[in-house]
Amino acid sequence: MDNNLHRLMQQFEKQISNNLLLMKFRFMNVCVKAEPAALIGVSVSEAEVTGNLEDVVDVYGGDEKTLNLVPHDGVDITSVAADISEIHPEFIVDYGVYKKSQDSEDTVTVLSLTVPDVDKDRRDILLKAVNTYKDAFNTYVDTAASVTKVKMAMYLADATDADKDKVTEFFKDKAKEYKDKAEQAAADKTKEIEDAYKRYLEEQAERQTEAEKTNLAEGADVAKTFIGK
Repeated sequence: MDNNLHRLMQQFEKQISNNLLLMKFRFMNVCVKAEPAALIGVSVSEAEVTGNLEDVVDVYGGDEKTLNLVPHDGVDITSVAADISEIHPEFIVDYGVYKKSQDSEDTVTVLSLTVPDVDKDRRDILLKAVNTYKDAFNTYVDTAASVTKVKMAMYLADATDADKDKVTEFFKDKAKEYKDKAEQAAADKTKEIEDAYKRYLEEQAERQTEAEKTNLAEGADVAKTFIGK
């Protein structure tokens, strides 16, 4: 096979492989849990040179839904919070003031970021985002294939029938392979969203049950009071 054809085929696969990684990165930003990876794409003004969040704060996991950000000395944590909110407006922002150590009166203001519950409205938004990113990837694969085929045209003109068949099969196989990977990644993210929505419904049901028990108990106490009279 012509070296130019081989080179273009390699370039095509590299392009769609990189775009698949981009899609998965976007999935990380469809936040269901509090994961530090969701902050990778945040550029902060407090890090004047690099813009990297890790240069100005230390990130700690509070629990499954919360991240705690401890600023380095001299860092305006409210400015960091504003930059994060531009990327993740859904995060619930809170602050806590803590002593730097038991033996010190110096304090530090810690930023807490909480991922909201996945209720029905948020579930619909998240699922739509996943499908949008997946569809964008599939479109990218088709477009990249078309562009690469145009570039190959001059080399395919003199290619053997066998090589032409190999090129045709290559595009067919690679498109299926990478679209299948995208489909699986989207399915995994969808399950994560649906599981979070199920937990939300279960928690709501538990709260409702507890409220009903409390109301029944209070009603019984009132009834006893009247009967006692």
